[in-house]
Amino acid sequence: MRAQAGGCLVGIDIGTGSCKVAAYDLSGRVVAEASQQYPMARPHAGWAEQDAMDYWTAAVACLRGVQAGVAARGGRVLGIGTCGQTPTIVLVGADGSPVRPAITWQDTRALDESAELRSRLSADDVLRTLGMAVPLEPTYPPAQLLWLSRHDPDAVRAAAVILQPKDFVNLKLTGEAASDPWDSKGVVNAKTGLPDPAYLALLGIPSALAPRCLGAAEVLGGVTPEVSTLVDVPEGVPVTTGWSDALCSVLGSGSLRDPAAAFDVSGTSEIVGVLATSRPPARSRLLVAPFLEPGWELVYGPTQTSGDAVRWFGDLTIGGAGRGVSASRVERLAGRAAGGSRAVFVPYLLGERAPIWNTLARGAFLGLSRADGTAELARAVLEGVAFSVRHVLDTAVEITGKAVSQVYLSGGGSSGGLAVQVRADVLGVPVTVPTRREAATLGAAVLAGLAVGAFASPAQAVAAMVGIERVVLPRPGEALALQEKYEAYRTYADSMTPH
Repeated sequence: MRAQAGGCLVGIDIGTGSCKVAAYDLSGRVVAEASQQYPMARPHAGWAEQDAMDYWTAAVACLRGVQAGVAARGGRVLGIGTCGQTPTIVLVGADGSPVRPAITWQDTRALDESAELRSRLSADDVLRTLGMAVPLEPTYPPAQLLWLSRHDPDAVRAAAVILQPKDFVNLKLTGEAASDPWDSKGVVNAKTGLPDPAYLALLGIPSALAPRCLGAAEVLGGVTPEVSTLVDVPEGVPVTTGWSDALCSVLGSGSLRDPAAAFDVSGTSEIVGVLATSRPPARSRLLVAPFLEPGWELVYGPTQTSGDAVRWFGDLTIGGAGRGVSASRVERLAGRAAGGSRAVFVPYLLGERAPIWNTLARGAFLGLSRADGTAELARAVLEGVAFSVRHVLDTAVEITGKAVSQVYLSGGGSSGGLAVQVRADVLGVPVTVPTRREAATLGAAVLAGLAVGAFASPAQAVAAMVGIERVVLPRPGEALALQEKYEAYRTYADSMTPH
């Protein structure tokens, strides 16, 4: 690691509900941070759209605040790394402006297009064309792009490039339009980063709209003079191409410390998986992402609803719909559950992604009795989210054959007490919580550190920058009752799995 006195690495996370920006020194300590929320529009059932300019407006405000904090401490920014929600379709015109609202990963409008593509493209077609088993689900680019070509052709004609949210912010920062192959999966080949003109023609999309792709830790460009004036970051500071918020959170979770560890990035949804050296079957029920080091693969699955399910339950029972009840209040309610309950919650409130991939799946409370009150149901919600994590992790273990010794838990879901304990009890292994819960910005900063040569390898960067706060051990006495509940959960999940 090169000595960089006063040097800071900045990570930007363009998340689903907010932009978060943080500056870290080379030991991972936070120098300054800021965040700003932006709205989600749901104009029709199943739609979930955002104005991409909101991403940029929030990023500017946060960068300005963070740079002020860095300068006040006598520091300097060495590099900027970005990450963000994905897959979210941002159509951008030649002038660098969005031509329509972004279609986010929560959007399920493309049900008909999804069904049509499944009938027209075989699994072999998808693998050959896209380099991986991209799900032909309504929430993924193939179906969404086909929807756009049919229902908003004017926007497609006005577009110059298809980007992701962090790519749009990068464009504004550097003037360079590009993406990384993983974030643009379903638009380009996830292995090569190149488009397939025949495939895009099937979707009604000109191949010229596919972005050029660079490595996640590769320098995309430098901060432009105009942006330098806007946010006070020095002109020319390197900006990396970046990665998904999920994969950056894996970097920031610290799971690289232990080859036998799994990771769980807990927020609105969950990102659960393992780092493996043996490549799983191409047609698995999980996603397989190339890692930053040759020969390593991230084998993981995203769920659809976890923290969002906790908030839904809190709004429904504590604060009234739309009141924004915190997860901590739901935890406190769950802590009042006296004795056991056989109630089982299935968090398929918006369908489910991994490992069943069924947009039409629906949630449920199972095994309710007259003795169950809101405290028991709150406890069931916490357990149900943990069951969804175990379902993905069990699938990853089955696919890779990797034994898991512990799970590194990061994200908003790692801040709780009872919820983390329940997760350890359900998973049956220790849960390790890093010092920095907002692991996405830390992972993005790691990318920046790799890009500017501050670290020689991802493992070195993680060892230097990621600290551990606590380890939560499973309670053996809880195992039997939770195992019975998990079996009921899996029976229901299996009934929702398309065959």
